[in-house]
Amino acid sequence: MNFLSFHQNKRAVNQSMLLCCKVFFSESRSRAALDTIERVARLDPETVIVNKFEDRAYNRTLFTLVSYVIHDSTGTATYSPLQQTILAMVEAAYGAINLELHSGAHPRLGVVDDIVLHPWLGHHWMKQLGLLRLQQLTLVTVPVFLYGAAHPTGKALDTIRRELGYYRPNFMGNQWAGWTMLEILSDKPNEGPTRVSRARGITMIRACPWVGLCNVPIMSTDVSVARRIARMVSAPSGGLPTVQSMALVHGEGSAEIACILLEPNRVGGSSHGLRCLLPNEGPTRVSQARGITMIGACPWVGLYNVPIMSIDVSVARRIATMVSAPGGGLPTVQSMALVHGEGSTEIACILQEPNRVGADKVQSRIKMLSAQEGLDVEKGYFTDSSAEMILDEYLNIC
Repeated sequence: MNFLSFHQNKRAVNQSMLLCCKVFFSESRSRAALDTIERVARLDPETVIVNKFEDRAYNRTLFTLVSYVIHDSTGTATYSPLQQTILAMVEAAYGAINLELHSGAHPRLGVVDDIVLHPWLGHHWMKQLGLLRLQQLTLVTVPVFLYGAAHPTGKALDTIRRELGYYRPNFMGNQWAGWTMLEILSDKPNEGPTRVSRARGITMIRACPWVGLCNVPIMSTDVSVARRIARMVSAPSGGLPTVQSMALVHGEGSAEIACILLEPNRVGGSSHGLRCLLPNEGPTRVSQARGITMIGACPWVGLYNVPIMSIDVSVARRIATMVSAPGGGLPTVQSMALVHGEGSTEIACILQEPNRVGADKVQSRIKMLSAQEGLDVEKGYFTDSSAEMILDEYLNIC
């Protein structure tokens, strides 16, 4: 199919003629740099930007583009508008971003860190795509490493990253700043020079079936804990098959498990507790000033808190676990331990069926469990009125 016939029948095009490209740039804090890159990406209407994801903590931006591919009579991929668009974006990025001035909480090897090619169908020509006009990128004098189907032997992503020192932070224990390696590479790149420009770094190019990128925030600043979790999730350590993961600091007060789902139809973001929750309504990006809102509809519940005369939260958590239904405690009760002022903690309970398991049973169970720990408890209190009291109050006001 030639360009004209494709253009005239774009709506009826077979998916095997479409190509998706993801380009990761090491920048998200400079609006001028990102605008420059996006402007050249939009010059050719035959290439469409379908998504742009910016992460300020990582100082990293992902552009996802889609266009078509033309094959010759033998089925070889010969042309795609993505070639010139990607080259223009690369050149714009090198003119606007200096890796020596870059820092972020995500590992990276270059200004143009990763170029990933995903055909929808037709895996037999993925290698052709990876090598298609590759020599153009060498004109910007950066070493180019291939992996996946673009590599002659199908070298794996995590293998080449480990060889290049990708996972080793060089700043503040969990950050990457400036150029992190020697200027002369010990491993010869697939294309381009062995001498690295400290301002530009390295580029990697991959061709592979579609992969999923799923990040799971963890409410902890302890990166060592996050790293243990990441190892247990990752396939190389016996975790979920076809999943690669790493732990990263992500802003203040949290870390993330960043996962690559190599076969998302087999092991997806919701598999075995690896969950990327999407809201029922509203955006997926959260305002740190406003947060998240949850809305529920359910029968009347009771909210009942019981003070415990102890500042040992670990003991309070043990008691809360033994009170709660999921921990084998009272049916229809959910509970958690909270610090409450100086010198005491509380077991905060939700009584999902207060007419079945009420405050008296909860108070008695917490008192018994606390006595076993050598602790006293105070009389609990409701944080809201009962349904009957609220109805009476409403009728009185009306």
